[in-house]
Amino acid sequence: MWKPGTIHHSFQEDAFSCGVFVMQMAKQVVEHFPNIPESINIIPSKEEMCHIRKNVAKTILQASVSRDEYCSVCGQKDTKDQTEELCTWVQCELCQRWFHVQCLEINLPPKEEPWICGLCL
Repeated sequence: MWKPGTIHHSFQEDAFSCGVFVMQMAKQVVEHFPNIPESINIIPSKEEMCHIRKNVAKTILQASVSRDEYCSVCGQKDTKDQTEELCTWVQCELCQRWFHVQCLEINLPPKEEPWICGLCL
């Protein structure tokens, strides 16, 4: 049976971090289940909000279904650059995800050097 209640919590300091707060609050409630936390403390600083957003994006990417057919940056299978040539791909040595070199805006690493993506670093 559900009972209404209040969980004391910190508040966002800006007008655009509501979603971050809701996700973090839900996460903490789920982690404590079946108990209900008495309070939830989320550091509302701009830096912390940025850090949480990056972690959420990383979690979503790591849980993505297909790693072999799509670029992990743009989500496209194959795309053409300005010269109408197919994009060059690079694979992360650790997570095995594929990326268009053009989407990463990097120079292609030498073949003998392993390349590690930003998610794994």
